[in-house]
Amino acid sequence: MQLPALTSAPFPHPMTIIYPIVIKIFYITLEISFRVRNVNSLPQSIFNCDIKAGKIINPEFIAKCPPGCQDIKYRVYGTNIYASFSTVCSAAIHSGATDNSGGKILVQKVAGQSGYRGSFSNGIRSLSLPRWRESFIVSEGKPKKGVTYPSTLEYASSKSSPVKTGKYLPSTSMSFRSGLIPIISDILTIVNIFVTEVM
Repeated sequence: MQLPALTSAPFPHPMTIIYPIVIKIFYITLEISFRVRNVNSLPQSIFNCDIKAGKIINPEFIAKCPPGCQDIKYRVYGTNIYASFSTVCSAAIHSGATDNSGGKILVQKVAGQSGYRGSFSNGIRSLSLPRWRESFIVSEGKPKKGVTYPSTLEYASSKSSPVKTGKYLPSTSMSFRSGLIPIISDILTIVNIFVTEVM
């Protein structure tokens, strides 16, 4: 009896293996990019009394101050024009843009001054400062016509003076660490997909 000839299954075209891998890598890369981009980004409504203007990269933004920022532990330097070393919400109270109950404020970065004059206003004593590299002015949180404000605030990272945490602001370093875990997981997923598809 004649046995049927053995035929081997045709080897799949390389594109049938590569194309799904490329698509999966593309979408995972988009997700990783989104997570990394938002590690140091926070919604504009999330704000703390102890946040200093110098910690925020955005040159102009609207923020919402929480209640209770009229406290001597939150330092303010200057009058009307404040050194960026000042806490934003306390400067807002000092300038009259808001009060101790909190509220929306508009912050604009301006050039550093050769001197800042201290004064007492709205229950807050601001201090004098010889000079500082950057300043800001603060007013009521009314958007300017035709101006688009950022939906998130970008915070500068610094090992020497990290952004403090509190009720309104999660830890930036903790957010970064928690963001790395799924990114590493995605990288391992890519490797696993490649090995599975090719093997």
